Amino acid sequence: MIVFAEKVSEEANYSIKHILEIVYHAGLQEAVHKSFYQIMSERNPEDFHAGYRESFYVYGLYGLLDAWVKRDFKETPEEMAEIIRKIVTTPYANEFIAD
Repeated sequence: MIVFAEKVSEEANYSIKHILEIVYHAGLQEAVHKSFYQIMSERNPEDFHAGYRESFYVYGLYGLLDAWVKRDFKETPEEMAEIIRKIVTTPYANEFIAD
């Protein structure tokens, strides 16, 4: 269930808010991105489609986390889960922006 996974993920990120603030203050955001990639990578070099899919999700989810941290976690984990749900389930980006 994708919404449940999103909610758990955002709550996990929020639970380490103080660590993320330290990492960002030190300018080490790339370490967060690399961690996302290591966690989400299937490591199957023969399936290049999977590699593109992984990159898409890694960069997208990292980008959302990055924006959330830079906004000082203004949205709750539940609001972030809803934002992710809308992005993932809305076929066209302009429909999401119009909300």
